[in-house]
Amino acid sequence: MELGAYHSRFILNWQANHGDPQNHVFDTTLSSKFDLTRYLDFKAEGHFIDGDMVNSGMSRGFFVAEDTNGFVPHMKLLILRLEFHM
Repeated sequence: MELGAYHSRFILNWQANHGDPQNHVFDTTLSSKFDLTRYLDFKAEGHFIDGDMVNSGMSRGFFVAEDTNGFVPHMKLLILRLEFHM
């Protein structure tokens, strides 16, 4: 088993307010990887994302969608992945 964590910070405009969700994306990630067999791994990642920047032209991977409520500036994402390698 391997455990990992990282925190990334992206700020669109350094002269503007860094706390504005439309000016930044902060991503704190926790991950774990399990070697199930010699050729098979299972990985889980949890992302805790603050900010969106969808109106900036640099969506940083976010899908721009029509939503009457808009984007939520605090999001959570869970990724589960099964890897086969030789």
